[in-house]
Amino acid sequence: MKFQITSKTTYKSKKKLRQLSILLLIGLLFSVLPSLPARATALPAAENIDLHNTTNGIKITWGNVSHAYLYEVYRSENGGEFSLIATLQKQNAWRYTDDRVKNLEGNTYSYYVKAYAKKNVYTPSVSETKNIIRVCPIKELKLKCIKTGVILECSWEDHDNVDGYEIRVYAEHLKRFIVRKKAKKTTIKFVSLYAGKTYRVQVRPYIKSGNKYYFSNWCKSKKISAKYLK
Repeated sequence: MKFQITSKTTYKSKKKLRQLSILLLIGLLFSVLPSLPARATALPAAENIDLHNTTNGIKITWGNVSHAYLYEVYRSENGGEFSLIATLQKQNAWRYTDDRVKNLEGNTYSYYVKAYAKKNVYTPSVSETKNIIRVCPIKELKLKCIKTGVILECSWEDHDNVDGYEIRVYAEHLKRFIVRKKAKKTTIKFVSLYAGKTYRVQVRPYIKSGNKYYFSNWCKSKKISAKYLK
């Protein structure tokens, strides 16, 4: 018996061969796909960036970033280029105090935070930039009662680079602040106090830029018992 190859037989063979090739390619593709790296996505950026003047410098805080294990803090001085100032390799390191600016009152500083993840499926993220003017706290506060009634005089050292001072007075017998005011000078008097009562006073300098005030932290409170002097 003779087997004759016809054009019809050849067409069917070629068709089956093409179908088989397609199936082999699909199988090869699915075998390779699991080994291909997933496309990296960006980490969420650190939010709620907050800056505060403290006794030891400028404190930067931010919200937790999911999957982040390392943070970098960058700083710019007076509009200059940003530079890396800190690398924090703790998952819960959401704060940093920049103590290198502790005594540099009047300078403007900008900060941002960069977050990294351990796995390469995430690319680093960069937070928004926040600005602050460095204001140093009052070092020494002097209180005394002066003559002509129950009058309290408060004084402190002068800061050349500030625009003024904020003062508050706490009355221990009332358990609340009874005075909160701003002043340009380094001496202020308080009247209408009660003899024999104890008061605590705190002061902090400020710098005004546009409509915004930048304050130092409050100085350590100092107390005095008011006296009536003739």
